[in-house]
Amino acid sequence: MNTTVIICSVDRPAILHDTVLGLMKQTVPADAVVLSLCDDNSVWRETKELPGVRCVFGQRGSSAQRNTTIPLARTPYALFLDDDVELAADYIGQMERASAEDPTIVVASGGVAGDGTPNGKGITREAARQAIRNYSGSRSCSAVKDLYGCNIFVRSDVLRTEKFDERLPLYGWMEDHDFRWRCEKHGKVVCHQGAVLAHLGIPSMSVSDVRYGYAKIANPWYLWRKGVLASLPELIVNYWLKTTTANLLRILAPGRPQTINYWQRLMGNCMAYRDFILGRIDPLNILKIPDTTELPGKLHRLAQNEAK
Repeated sequence: MNTTVIICSVDRPAILHDTVLGLMKQTVPADAVVLSLCDDNSVWRETKELPGVRCVFGQRGSSAQRNTTIPLARTPYALFLDDDVELAADYIGQMERASAEDPTIVVASGGVAGDGTPNGKGITREAARQAIRNYSGSRSCSAVKDLYGCNIFVRSDVLRTEKFDERLPLYGWMEDHDFRWRCEKHGKVVCHQGAVLAHLGIPSMSVSDVRYGYAKIANPWYLWRKGVLASLPELIVNYWLKTTTANLLRILAPGRPQTINYWQRLMGNCMAYRDFILGRIDPLNILKIPDTTELPGKLHRLAQNEAK
């Protein structure tokens, strides 16, 4: 047993429980399953009593929660998972085998058979399992320029020097992109299509859409300043214009998911643009934005209607 599985979760004990149950079916079992949580309300007693499960508690935020667990990863490999994934039974075995055969691989993500994130609603656990059963994609393992943060398989020795950036707080949007960039100097970053999984993509009810909208503008700016994003045009076109335009189109489009308030996401975008103009844009500013930020005037009334 060469892999420590690490799952960060906040206020989703039922989803977390099903994901951990799925891990118990791996043909090559994990050495331990470490749950990084903020409070005891985020995990059921039944989950804590499953074999090999350990809970740690600390500061909220995907980067901070992951970093809290790194000292516990004493196995050759660590696998960081979102709390709403379903893995093929041989996922860990496939990752361990590929890493053993090619020691230059330092970090990998798997082949995604299904993903509920794009539709904004998520998919069911059974739909995720069916997607894995039906998966007919490539089984190759090839170098890539990005990772999918819902599953990050990494050599534990790399974690001794490369942590997740806690200046990307809470949801840590793009922390996987930043982590990949820093891991590249140690070896290959790959996508192993033979290690199959599905991401349910269930929206978190604890996510503030205003804060998330702010992060979608501020985090790419911060990463560009770090040198993670290659150019200013990439930042403006691929991130700023793309996210703001998407929010506007979803506001105008009928039948969009009610779990997401795109008016508030747009408000967060605008707050970040304001801070950019004033020279004070920073990912950490989302910590100063209340979860229930009220929007002024007509925009506030429209946002309230959208939430109904």
